[in-house]
This record gives sequence, structure tokens and C-alpha cells, in this order.
Amino acid sequence: MKSQRAPSDSESDWQKTAYTNLIRYKPSGVYFARFRVKGKLFRRSLKTDSISVAKLRLADVAKCEQRKAQSASGVATGKMTLGDALAVFKTRLANNPALKPHTKEYCAYRIPALLKSWPGLGEKDVSRITNAECLDWGVKNASRTSSSSHN
Repeated sequence: MKSQRAPSDSESDWQKTAYTNLIRYKPSGVYFARFRVKGKLFRRSLKTDSISVAKLRLADVAKCEQRKAQSASGVATGKMTLGDALAVFKTRLANNPALKPHTKEYCAYRIPALLKSWPGLGEKDVSRITNAECLDWGVKNASRTSSSSHN
């Protein structure tokens, strides 16, 4: 029977570098970011074999994963504010190829108008917004704005 021994550093395909969270895959020479976010281990390709480029991309990849984890935790726990929901909406809006550029621009223009017309809405928990509050806001907003803007 063969022994189940973990490969040592000399036998591994992964090579450590002098930089924290940066490793190199020996067979291809490509650098990878290796880090933990909320206890989960991530390994993401930096799509380069140059260490100087890999160092620059490392921080961007780590920040992106941190943002994803924060927004996902808000959705999972149900403690999402409307500001968090709007951030997710803006990201999906920007990345939606089915929408025309002017539509994206108009939606991005209407979001600040909504937050301005309803003070404190951005910090409010989404699950705490009631139908009655929406109707009250609609009555007040309809009298202050044009019908096309209100709709």
C-alpha cells in the first residue's frame, strides 16, 4: 500500500513568492492570488507571468472578493439596507448588455432623485419598508414632481 503523504514544497506545483498572498503555478508560470475572505480560501488567477503586474493586480482582486462577500452576507442575513440593494442594482444595471446606454444613464439619474425625495431611505432596512410608507411617499411625491418623473 502506498502511503498517503502530503507533497513537500519541492514536489508541489505551487511556488511561494516573497509577497504575501501571491503564489506562482510552476507548470504555466502564471501568478495567482491566494487569500481568505470571511474564513473561505480563494485562489484567483492574475492572468500574468510577470511578478510586477501580478503585484499590481493582487490588491484589486482581493478588494473585489471582499466586496462580493460583504454584499452576499447582507443578502443572506436579510439585513440589507436600501443603499446596499441599490449598489447591487447599479452593478447589475451597468453589466446588463440588454439595456441601451441611455436607459442605463436614466436609471442612474433616477436613483439619486429617489433618495433625495425620501430622506433616510438609503439607510433603512429593506425588510422594514412597508406598503403604507410607499403609498404615503407616493402621495407626497406626486404633488411635488411631474407625472412622468413620479412614474
